Order: sequence, then structure tokens, then C-alpha cells
Amino acid sequence: MGLVKIFIFAMIIGASSVIGIMIAKKYTNREFELKEMKNALNMFENKIKFTYEDIPTVFSDISQKISGNVGKIFKTASIQMKDMQAGIAWEYAVNNTWSNFNKEDIDIIKGLGRMLGKTDLNGQISEINLVENFIDNQLEEAREILADKTGSRLVDNRSWDEFIGKTSGYDYITPKGRPAGAVWGHAGTDNSNLDNYRNPDNTMRNGNEILQMWKEWDITPDKRLSFYCGTGWRAAEVLLYADVMGIQNISLYDGGW
Repeated sequence: MGLVKIFIFAMIIGASSVIGIMIAKKYTNREFELKEMKNALNMFENKIKFTYEDIPTVFSDISQKISGNVGKIFKTASIQMKDMQAGIAWEYAVNNTWSNFNKEDIDIIKGLGRMLGKTDLNGQISEINLVENFIDNQLEEAREILADKTGSRLVDNRSWDEFIGKTSGYDYITPKGRPAGAVWGHAGTDNSNLDNYRNPDNTMRNGNEILQMWKEWDITPDKRLSFYCGTGWRAAEVLLYADVMGIQNISLYDGGW
């Protein structure tokens, strides 16, 4: 019976870690893809301003310069434009190409299709700029959290030794320390556990206990909270706990320390 319990606990820890890593990875990849989309849109804007190439050709060219999912979106759109109107092909490509964008990202990016292929050059550029501004706002959010000393907290979910810069926590990570302005949100004894957030049976601690633990560092539900750790899985798990606790304004600080 004891071995069965140990096995179950190990499975819970493993599942939590895998889920956390997957969520952290998606957040990190989203930031990368937003930057790639902005780069692609800059290329597109320059092309329609200074060349006479048609949109399928422009998109095909962009897909060869931009890698990953964003490049695939432009490639798919270029191919679909053989049989579809440009705007419809763009929406099809955004909807049917897997990416790490969230729903809000997708809705805004699809809006680019409203003016694609139209003779109104200024209208097309306006739509490009609209999407670019949205991307800039998303990327600026993390920087705003650091700048907002009263209404936001960048929460460090690493061990105390990692937080104070005694160790990076990982053999393959050289830098030690923390981002300026970060506060300690607790974690565990080292990079392998989240004991401060878990009961002995590895279930989530009572939410009130977590809030009390945060109180010393002025981490409160009324603030905008962004969680980070070393590689992402611990912060992602804490993000899940905060969501379960009903805290609204929460996010994962992409990429970790």
C-alpha cells in the first residue's frame, strides 16, 4: 500500500511539472511569435509601400524569411490566395495554422484581412499599424509591471537561495540574482519542488494560507501579479493556483529568470 501511495504522489508531482512546463512554454513561445508577427508586418508594410509585388508573392517571400508558426501563417495565406480572396485567405491561414497566440491575439491579427488586396493603400497600412500597436501593447505589459511599484508585483517563485542570488538553481544557467523590483513569492527548498504551495500529499494548500504567506511581501489579490521562476514550471503552477483562488489580474512573466 505504501508503494502505491508513493507511486501516486510521484505521478501527481510529475503531472504538475509537465503541465506547468507546457503552460510556461506556451507563454514564452507566444512572446516570440508576437515579435515575429511584428517583424513580418514590418516587411509587409515596406513591400506594399515601395514595390508593386502582388500580395501572394509578398506573403510567400515573408514566409521564407520568418520561421516557425508565423512563417507558416503567411505561407498558408499565400497558397490559399490562389483560390480565395486575399482577406478570406488570411483569416483561413490564421484560423487553421497552429500557433501560441491567444484568442485576443488571433482576433486582432485576423482583422488585417479586412483591407488585404484593396486598392486603398492607406487603409491597408492602417490595419497593419493597428495590429503592430496591439503587439507593442502586449509586449509592453511586462515592462509596465516592473515600473508600477504600487499596483503591480513581479513575483519570484524560486527558492530563497535563488532569490538572493546565492545560486542560479541550475547547472546550465550562469546568471544569478533577480530582476529589479521583484518580490519573493516563495516556492520550495530548491528548483525541484513547490513545497511551500503544496500539502504533504502534494495537493494545493488552502488559498488563505497562500495569501498569508504572500502578505509579508505585499503580494495581494487587488494587485496585478506576474509570476516567474527559473525555467517556468514553478511559476506556471503558481499561476494555476492563483487562478483557482479567483485572483483576476494574473500573468506569467515569459521566459523566467
